[in-house]
Amino acid sequence: MQDLFDVSSSSGAHPVRLAEKPLRALIETSDGDVIIADEFFRGALDGLIKPVIFVVAEEESKDLVNVAPLVEQLRRAGLTRDGAILAVGGGVIQDIACFIASVYMRGVRWTYVPTTLLAMVDSCIGGKSSINIGEFKNLVGTFYPPQAILIAPEVVDTLADEHIAAGRAEAAKICFAHSEESFDHYLRLDGGAFGSNPGALVAHSLAAKKWFVEIDEFDRAERLLLNFGHSFGHALESCTAYAVPHGVAVGVGCLAAVEFSCAREGELKEHPLVAALRGQFETILASVNGLSCALAEVERDIFFKFWDSDKKHSSTAYRPILLAEDARLYRASLPRGRDTADEIWGAFEAARASLVK
Repeated sequence: MQDLFDVSSSSGAHPVRLAEKPLRALIETSDGDVIIADEFFRGALDGLIKPVIFVVAEEESKDLVNVAPLVEQLRRAGLTRDGAILAVGGGVIQDIACFIASVYMRGVRWTYVPTTLLAMVDSCIGGKSSINIGEFKNLVGTFYPPQAILIAPEVVDTLADEHIAAGRAEAAKICFAHSEESFDHYLRLDGGAFGSNPGALVAHSLAAKKWFVEIDEFDRAERLLLNFGHSFGHALESCTAYAVPHGVAVGVGCLAAVEFSCAREGELKEHPLVAALRGQFETILASVNGLSCALAEVERDIFFKFWDSDKKHSSTAYRPILLAEDARLYRASLPRGRDTADEIWGAFEAARASLVK
């Protein structure tokens, strides 16, 4: 087990570790009285001594009405207040386990084993849960860091191309948001070491994410920059009924935010950092089968139904993350209204045109 670093939080520090063990051996030796795991791993986890609650890793599983029965299953499995949950899966499982751990008997310990590249490079640290209510994505949630994060890079070899693309896109976003130096190093890792050593990309992306988490644990200032691409991306996810995975949607959203920013700051188009960012996202997204078809079906009215309900906006302004004239990110405040909506839709259409062939 390789210790990468500890993440400091208001509830104490917790370690992030790269594991050399196979996934099952890692789970068997990790802290946790009850396991919440992605249904995908049912065969691999068959015969474990610890009770396992399997959850289908789809967006509907994050609906509040579907989370309540899982709490009942934990109680029937005998989980007590001094017990612990072990979560095994990607972002859906993380959201569910984190939320339940934060509220079950007013809080129990939990450990996280992320199994998607996106969760490994991004969401596994930061301690956020996001749960859906009705048609509104991520409307409720908590901040509740795990006791430890255990990453098994060998799982990356089992992932489909779209899930690899989702993780690469999120890593690009995080490193770009952190600094030009961090993004340059990401580009070197993604183009070279990633295929043979995914642990290197994971470690670098998480080191960048760690800075945001520690300086702004509760999303009030610097960490908000990590919402780059999310206003566009969440709307895209929702209006395609989640046919576009989260990390892929964020990648498209980052391209749309770039297009919006370049339309307002013409000189940005020639900025080498912006060109590198645009090129990286276009390369990543080109590997996603079916993306062009999904994007082609997005309609303006449906898009804005979900864009307008984004919890990051205020009652009078849209609050996306955009690029300033120096190519650094900032939180914009755009007046709600037809003219702004036309600009937003134009940016989405421009991003879509660069990807739909």
